[in-house]
Amino acid sequence: MRICALNTKKKKKTVILNVVPFLVSLGIIGLDQVLKRIFIIKLSDGNYIDCGICDMRLVYNTGTAFGLFGGNNIFFVCISFLAIIFILVLIFKTPSRNILIRSAYSMILAGAFSNLIDRLRFGHVVDFIDFRFWPVFNLADASITCGTILLFLIIFNQNQKNCGVN
Repeated sequence: MRICALNTKKKKKTVILNVVPFLVSLGIIGLDQVLKRIFIIKLSDGNYIDCGICDMRLVYNTGTAFGLFGGNNIFFVCISFLAIIFILVLIFKTPSRNILIRSAYSMILAGAFSNLIDRLRFGHVVDFIDFRFWPVFNLADASITCGTILLFLIIFNQNQKNCGVN
């Protein structure tokens, strides 16, 4: 009976660890889409909200990061689909115990998916965070960036350990 109880606990833990990355993604996608909708409604007349260190300003981006390669929406839709499939494969291939790596992938997945939703709905990505010294971006972009940085730090830390560097 005790072995059965341990197996049940282990299965529940595995299920939870497998679900967490997708909950992270859904939360980020949901929040990003809600914020975009709010700013489309509030700022569609060209106004902006001054938040002190940054402004909330509505910008439509038909390109990629920093507005590069604008006007290629179909190309970026295809690239987004491929990236999402690739990231899903990485998530499923990564052992569930590697929760940090899976969370980093999930952040990247959420950003790619949320921006893909914009491209499919509007033909462009909706950006709204303006630090005035940096191109305008959105929560999805920030999620991709944070996920990539987290992944880099994890890999860098693992390489340091493998090389014997403390």
